[in-house]
Amino acid sequence: MTGALNQAQKTPWRYGFLNLMRRVDAQLCDTPAGSTWQPRMEKFRLGQTPTMTFAPREIAQVSWQDGRLHLSLYSLGLWGPNGPLPLHYTELALNRSESRHESDAGSFSNIFHHRWLTQFWQAWRRAQSAGGGLDKPEHDRFAFYIASLSGQDLRESAESPLSDHVRLSASAHLVRESRNPDGLAATLAHYFSVPFAVKEFALHWITVANDEITRLGTPAQSSVLGNGALIGQP
Repeated sequence: MTGALNQAQKTPWRYGFLNLMRRVDAQLCDTPAGSTWQPRMEKFRLGQTPTMTFAPREIAQVSWQDGRLHLSLYSLGLWGPNGPLPLHYTELALNRSESRHESDAGSFSNIFHHRWLTQFWQAWRRAQSAGGGLDKPEHDRFAFYIASLSGQDLRESAESPLSDHVRLSASAHLVRESRNPDGLAATLAHYFSVPFAVKEFALHWITVANDEITRLGTPAQSSVLGNGALIGQP
């Protein structure tokens, strides 16, 4: 049992659903959460606690049962005043759970809650750079989306000493056909954490050695047009 998930058992009100699912996905799951063929193959279960009140928080309860993490929510399900079912169904399920200690209605609905909530988590994870790439780099899709927009190939960037996220952070500058100096300065300043200023078209004289000066009729590399020929005054 990890420290963060153990703490969530004691103080579930301190965590949000997506925040806690990031921890579950990173610390418990070998593959992305919700991607297994059957729910019984998951190391966690998601569900909803029936309640007649408006949800005071997202997480209702966190517990371990038979070596599997059970995460129950107050909202995002069938029950409650914000759920799609008529309220008397929630009252019936709540009455059975509290008066008769029967959880059949809640357990049956959690079959659908688990699938729906894992799909909701998957949709959120794929659209987030943190939940999609930093937690599980081997299953990163967000970096592929950004690389496609900026014309970069992640297979080529694998040979670069810079990480993918460093290169992709400059996509806003690289995606433009004309690269402006402000974008270059902002990219360098972001990477090196120091201010940069780009001075454009700084003219200066270049001293050319005597053996590199172009002379007509002289067979040399510096006399070949388009290869080494130079124009100007020595």
